Amino acid sequence: MTPIFGRDQEVKAWVEAAIGLGELQSPFVAIGIEDKGGIVAGVVYNNYRNGCDIEVHLAGKAGKLWATRENLGVWFGYPFNQLGVKRITSAAAGKNIKSRRFTEHVGFTQEGIMRGSLPNDDLIIYGMLKNECRWIGGINGQNQSVTTSSTRPGSNRQRTRSDEQGNGDCQCSVESSKLIIYLLQSELHRYANR
Repeated sequence: MTPIFGRDQEVKAWVEAAIGLGELQSPFVAIGIEDKGGIVAGVVYNNYRNGCDIEVHLAGKAGKLWATRENLGVWFGYPFNQLGVKRITSAAAGKNIKSRRFTEHVGFTQEGIMRGSLPNDDLIIYGMLKNECRWIGGINGQNQSVTTSSTRPGSNRQRTRSDEQGNGDCQCSVESSKLIIYLLQSELHRYANR
């Protein structure tokens, strides 16, 4: 299975169809996973708020072995390590038990219920703080420091983030960092061509 970068619209459409919550708002970035038969999983990031929070929308085909530590490290490394957010937010339809189980299994905590927010259903709100994310961290759990370009549009500054006990900062593996940097380049290219 191969990560998909730079095909944001295609991955977004796949995720929208899979989760059934309607069209996801722009601007957004998407990362997918594909096998020989096409897309098997995807995540869409949107609603970036004040450098502190971003929404994530996750979807994957049942029975496919796409949810590897490496893939989840990339998916969670992008918002926490590259964007530098403190938390991520996700939502699932109340009646979508499979989606809710997956969301909870990867580490999200249920934070609330938006009653009557969907036609004939409630919307369950989940959150995850950076220091709660088990999918990101240095190689073999050791502290790592990685320098990357800022992902915020219009910013050319460099930043170094290191994993320090107790402050919630952590880093993804070197392999995941390479994928995140590639994603960053795709995102910056998209903003430059607007």
